[in-house]
Amino acid sequence: MNGWSRKDEIAMERRHILEGEQLLAKQQALMEKLIAEGHHGLVETADELLGILRESVEFSRARLRELEHRRGERQKSN
Repeated sequence: MNGWSRKDEIAMERRHILEGEQLLAKQQALMEKLIAEGHHGLVETADELLGILRESVEFSRARLRELEHRRGERQKSN
């Protein structure tokens, strides 16, 4: 345990998801700009980064579901 309350952990994961989604949108726009401007050599790298960002957001979503599930179980047992 990290000393954080479940509520704080959930709030942190929600922030991570929101920030990640914002980064995804920016990265997607950058990639589209690179394509439009003919910087095809950079598109592959931008796409790889986009994939990593997507994975990170999905990890945070899974973690949030896990935390919310645990919180629900804890509330049922009280």
